[in-house]
Amino acid sequence: MDKLRIIEACVNHWDPVGLFPGAPANEYSSEIRMIYAALEGCASAAQLAEHIQDVFQKHFDRQFDAIDCLRAASEIWRCCSLWE
Repeated sequence: MDKLRIIEACVNHWDPVGLFPGAPANEYSSEIRMIYAALEGCASAAQLAEHIQDVFQKHFDRQFDAIDCLRAASEIWRCCSLWE
């Protein structure tokens, strides 16, 4: 599984906007691509969490809890680290 698929699985599992199960599997694809692009420039899960929070707040025009974003980022960070 490549890093993009790892991010996709983590974000879809988290489902930050509560769109599933009714939404298509690619509902968060643009946000996932933005998170993927930011991943390489991040030095920690906390830094990735800030990017995740920013991406979702801009795309969905609502607030996302920093702790929820950190949980998602930590899972992405852990899984991507294992994949390397």
